[in-house]
Amino acid sequence: YKDSIGADDNASGVAAILEIARLLQVNQVELNYGIDLVAFCLEEPPYFKTKKMGSYIHAKSIDKTQQEVIGMFALEMIGYYRDKEERTANDKNFLFVSGLKDYDNFNRKVSYLLKENGSMNSRRIAYSKYYKNNGPSDHRNYWKFNYPAVMIIGSGMKKNPHYHKPSDTIDTLDFWVLSAAVDNIYHAAVNF
Repeated sequence: YKDSIGADDNASGVAAILEIARLLQVNQVELNYGIDLVAFCLEEPPYFKTKKMGSYIHAKSIDKTQQEVIGMFALEMIGYYRDKEERTANDKNFLFVSGLKDYDNFNRKVSYLLKENGSMNSRRIAYSKYYKNNGPSDHRNYWKFNYPAVMIIGSGMKKNPHYHKPSDTIDTLDFWVLSAAVDNIYHAAVNF
């Protein structure tokens, strides 16, 4: 949205990708699989749900070259969390893992690995492929090519009053929780 500064949607995800890249380089983790860090364009309307989305073009190119893919994480709005005063005892900061029921083994593993790191909890949501709003981000395009994919989103999800507004600014982000989220996402990516 042109009037939104986009600190949470989508700069928090881009910042996470950059920090994960730094952690991969610093830690020199040896894996038997590769990790591609990709930032996509054209995820918002009027391009959303079209073949012009950057993620659609990327998923199609992977399919065309028949690359083996374990799965995809779409990082969405992981910087805004509800204030402590707004939370109940059972309502702590966590990361949602949102995917399709068809790939529930992948979804479960991502959620488990996010929790395993210990600094945040994770909750998993799996939708039917026929549910109208089952893929509100870039992960949706990987399903079209039969690749497991999830959206990882912070617990501020539908509670962020700044969503798609000019008030989505850096001062609304919780950097302590964002840092924990990035650590957990990194842990999940390197322990698959």
